Amino acid sequence: MKYKGGKILIPIFAKILYPIILKKISELKDFNKPIFLPIPLSRKRLRERGFNQSLLLCQELIKLDKKKFFELQKKNLVKIKETIHQVNVENRNKRLKNILDSFSIKR
Repeated sequence: MKYKGGKILIPIFAKILYPIILKKISELKDFNKPIFLPIPLSRKRLRERGFNQSLLLCQELIKLDKKKFFELQKKNLVKIKETIHQVNVENRNKRLKNILDSFSIKR
């Protein structure tokens, strides 16, 4: 989805994910207003890729949300540190360390 023009897959993934997300949320107790919070890219990565796949996926999920159950908050999380591509990091622990302190919450 992220590479080689895979944006065309985003609506397909959204249609698959939406009912799964609804089911998982329905299993939670005392859950109020769920939000979609897309993971931001650094400016450099956004220029390289040309789009933020996380944002586009969240926007597609919101389109499917006819009852306006979800809220999209696309400016609250900010990428503040450039990191190496996660695909180039060999294991989960190193991936977690790679992104440590790379995001900030605006509000």
